[in-house]
Amino acid sequence: MFWGLLILLKTEKCNLEPLNLKIKSLSLVFLKKTLLQRRIQSLIGMLKKNIVIFVILCSLEFYNLTFIPESITKLIGIAGIGVIVVFLIIHFIYDQKIQFKLNFKIEVWILLLAVFLSMFIAYYGHGQAFKYTLVAQRFMYVYLFYFLLAYLKPDKDDLMKIIVYLAIAYFIIYLIQYSIYPSRIFKGRVSLDRGTIRIFLPGYTYLLTAYFIGLYQFYNFKKLRYVAVSGIVVIILILQGTRQSIAAIGLLTIISILFSKQAKSKFAYIFMILLGVVAVFFLFQDIVMNLIEVSMEQKEKSTDDIRVLSATFFLTEFMPNKFAYILGNGMDSTNAEYGILMQYYRSALGFYQSDVGIIGTYSRFGLLFILAELAIYFKIFKKKLPNDIIFIKYVFIYNFLTIVTGSDSFNGMDGIVAISILLYLVDISLFELET
Repeated sequence: MFWGLLILLKTEKCNLEPLNLKIKSLSLVFLKKTLLQRRIQSLIGMLKKNIVIFVILCSLEFYNLTFIPESITKLIGIAGIGVIVVFLIIHFIYDQKIQFKLNFKIEVWILLLAVFLSMFIAYYGHGQAFKYTLVAQRFMYVYLFYFLLAYLKPDKDDLMKIIVYLAIAYFIIYLIQYSIYPSRIFKGRVSLDRGTIRIFLPGYTYLLTAYFIGLYQFYNFKKLRYVAVSGIVVIILILQGTRQSIAAIGLLTIISILFSKQAKSKFAYIFMILLGVVAVFFLFQDIVMNLIEVSMEQKEKSTDDIRVLSATFFLTEFMPNKFAYILGNGMDSTNAEYGILMQYYRSALGFYQSDVGIIGTYSRFGLLFILAELAIYFKIFKKKLPNDIIFIKYVFIYNFLTIVTGSDSFNGMDGIVAISILLYLVDISLFELET
């Protein structure tokens, strides 16, 4: 009997061995398939991230570095738009469904419609051919990036990291240009004024957004590296000598402390801010005193302020007919008389549309554009945003506070891409909150 059982066990073992091998083989195939799927997902995620980074760099026109010819700079901007259009077409053909609600879809389409309609005033009011206007306002077409983001669905954390890295890059480039002035490494506006070297680089919206990201990350995690992110932004604002920006940032920082549930020791935070203000005063005393002096002079001569004169001009004499008050005047081109005239206004009179914020935007793209822009502001202010993206609300509040005296982010290629990213973050966050 014993020998019979032994033979039976050996027989069963022999029968089980092929089954075990099959199980092991199937497990190995399943493991390889899982690893392959993860690898594919990782590559897709990397591709999405790279598309976003490429579009951002194109919108910044690689900071208009001096060694890059003007013709190449224009091609870089066009390349960014081309990538947006190509991938939108691909997604429209093969993946037509957007998986979450686009809260700002109507407003963005209205913005694009307003840009299109403004071309008619450029033609009938200023004699500029449609082909020139079509090319001159090419940067406005990047509003389509908002829809591409909805298809790509890039990771939220990746986008926020990219914004912070862009702010750090801004800081480094700014310091390099500051230290080698009057030599130039980029083609942007640089001037010696207000006791400092004022440098204006593309990508300001990322800088501003990084400030509030750093602020709220510090509230949440209490780590000094987040303070450092906000700190470099403050340094840039002071070196730029932008009084409205400094005042707006200071006001919103105090408001964020008072209303943030994560900033529990509010007195301690406000005390830290006061210490920071004292430190800034002593470190940048010459700049601060110059800013105070300029403010006093402009207060006495408010009617002669260049911004007041510029805004008045673009709201009155600049308009060629009554329709321009509704449709705007379109974007000027250097290849037409309209563009040559605008260059005269800038160089001889100092009238820049970019210096008068939303008034300059209105003079370009009309009432419809402004209404759509204000509708986006209203929606952002009205919506209750999740804590991890509450910083977006402060970015829009800042933009609204400086909507007349600052550059309008809705009217510039780099600003539009940044705005599109922020609107996408709102959409995807609200979708995740609902599900």
